[in-house]
Amino acid sequence: MFPITYSVGDTLEGYKTLKNLASSRHHIVPGHDPEFVKIYPAAKPGLENWVVRLDVKPKA
Repeated sequence: MFPITYSVGDTLEGYKTLKNLASSRHHIVPGHDPEFVKIYPAAKPGLENWVVRLDVKPKA
């Protein structure tokens, strides 16, 4: 949870929705985490360090 949130109840309800929609916890990734652009390949050339593919395995 973020230290500042408008509605704790709505935030927790959103997390619950994410868990219900995802096939597993491994399908939930923090899009704000800059490490993910290092781990996953770019969606296409020119989108490096900005948009990644989550339908493929992470880089080794």
